[in-house]
Amino acid sequence: MIIKNSFTSIDTHTGGEPTRTITGGIPYIPGDSIAEKMLYLKKNMDWIRTSLMFEPRGHSVMSGVILTEPKHPEADVGAIFIETGGYLPMCGHDTIGMATALVETGMVPVTEPETFINLDTPAGLTRVRVRVENGRACEVTFLGVPSFVFEKDLEIEVPAIGRLTLDIAYGGNVYAILPAADV
Repeated sequence: MIIKNSFTSIDTHTGGEPTRTITGGIPYIPGDSIAEKMLYLKKNMDWIRTSLMFEPRGHSVMSGVILTEPKHPEADVGAIFIETGGYLPMCGHDTIGMATALVETGMVPVTEPETFINLDTPAGLTRVRVRVENGRACEVTFLGVPSFVFEKDLEIEVPAIGRLTLDIAYGGNVYAILPAADV
């Protein structure tokens, strides 16, 4: 068998949501920021994402993160979030799964009772705190990028549902927020 590309990864889950943390095998990704690196991957190396997220190695709701060198001066590691649908500037459950993997494999210096990891993400610097007991990651919390409401009480028309009123907010990704009962 001839193997042209080989990747190493750690699979974790956060409350049942999968995270595949890609720890090795990724070619050099050019870019002066993590956001530029993400755009380069999307345009020139998307085969990596599709190979790792789709069948036979992934599945329809697979999600992951590619570790890379950080560009932000305060960051410990760069993180590019990928999933079957494309690329994300930020992903909370992937951040939790990745931080757990980094601590439990010793890929970052681990201190008890808390280990701090600064992530350089396409959305910006994310500060992660991992509560550690006996070398195990027990709890992960993070302070993401500044969040804000982009538009409040936006009215839209949705076929087969009708008129909806929602808020648009940003918190690393863009979210539409509305009561579940409305849909």
